[in-house]
Amino acid sequence: MLPVAVLGTEDFDVNTIDVASVRLAGVAPIRSSFEDVAAPVSDGNECDCTTEWPDGYTDLTLKFKTQEIVEELLKSLGELFDDEVLVLTLTGALSDQTLIEGADCIVIRGKVPKALAAKRADINGDGIVNILDFAIIAQNWLEPAAVEY
Repeated sequence: MLPVAVLGTEDFDVNTIDVASVRLAGVAPIRSSFEDVAAPVSDGNECDCTTEWPDGYTDLTLKFKTQEIVEELLKSLGELFDDEVLVLTLTGALSDQTLIEGADCIVIRGKVPKALAAKRADINGDGIVNILDFAIIAQNWLEPAAVEY
């Protein structure tokens, strides 16, 4: 599980967020709640971490399936490396349809499981890496044009 918090402030009420619209790297949260967990970093960049805890303002806490986030990152980046620092973007909308966006950093720890990395070799997108994928590769070997299925 990957926990994420959108921190409320005097000027930003997280209760106005349409939780159903929230996505992290294109992935919807599986759980959400409202609680006071931390204070925002003052004058920091997206990779700075807060050292101040509850500040009296309600925060939106979200939980994401780590595997789904990893799968989306593999689709967009191709590979993930141990100790790699990535900026993830959280998007959504307020109840009045105003779009919102925020960013934070994550650090990749350990190797990506082979089962997830293998999905990149699923050339025909049928969910299985097998001889059919190899046949497509072989058929188009050294072709200058992009392959279309």
